[in-house]
Amino acid sequence: MIGTKLIFSAASHPQTNGQVESVIECKGCKQTFCDEHFTGHRQKLAIELDHIICDHDILLEQLFESSLSSSANQSSEQPVVEATDQWEHEMIVKVKQAADVARQKVFQFCNKINETVKEDFRLMANDIRAKKLTQNFAETDLQRWKQQLKQFHQLIVPYALASITVSTTKSNKIDWTSLIEIEEIADVQLTKLPLKDTFDFSQLTTAKPRLVLDIPIGEWSLSGASFSSFLHYRHEAATEKLWLMKTNNGQTVIKWNNNEITDMCWSIYLNRFVLLALTKIYTYDERTNQIQQTSLESNDVDF
Repeated sequence: MIGTKLIFSAASHPQTNGQVESVIECKGCKQTFCDEHFTGHRQKLAIELDHIICDHDILLEQLFESSLSSSANQSSEQPVVEATDQWEHEMIVKVKQAADVARQKVFQFCNKINETVKEDFRLMANDIRAKKLTQNFAETDLQRWKQQLKQFHQLIVPYALASITVSTTKSNKIDWTSLIEIEEIADVQLTKLPLKDTFDFSQLTTAKPRLVLDIPIGEWSLSGASFSSFLHYRHEAATEKLWLMKTNNGQTVIKWNNNEITDMCWSIYLNRFVLLALTKIYTYDERTNQIQQTSLESNDVDF
């Protein structure tokens, strides 16, 4: 066995009456055990390994659940993403404000031109009216008034807008990707949890179970658990059924008229329950309550 060494000794064991016995040394803890005690020691290590595997699987599920959430529509719940969304909103507001200021400048410029034209036009109208009443005008006056009307015509909006240009040179030079930066905090360290030497099984009795399944004598069943529900398969002589039990104590009975189920599990990759029958693999989607099947020889499903 890896990690052990067999030693023959007659010391420290009076039960042997001085006879030579085998003593096993554990290379991990450097302790020596007789055959009986070494078996118990290995069982304790096996229990600790089982709990390490359990913790590993739970963290792995949380990791995949986080990845699926980020790739779907729940990424906005993360504070860093929320801060990015807030920055985006603020930048859009500032751009709109700058555009509004530019529009106001255009309106002010056009109004200024209109007021100037109106005043000059009033003076021209008074001049024409006075000359007409006195019949005191000549060809030079007519030429002058024509020239003034031509100038007024060019200054009236939208002709006045032709003298206005919009310059976006400064904004075109902005590197928008450099306005926001995502930086990693270098001094953040992950806290390592200490491993327990032994597992206290009395902890299992401190919490009252939310659901108890009563399996009659002579029957057998299978079960699998997702993040939010518990799927139970009960094999009976008359009928075979699937029960889906939610964490909120809701229960759903699922009709099962297919082959006998031999094993089941929850797939993080597929985000569904996988049901193994004699010649088929079935998947059950708890969100849509749909069951799909595929042949064991099929190359279309990647598990």
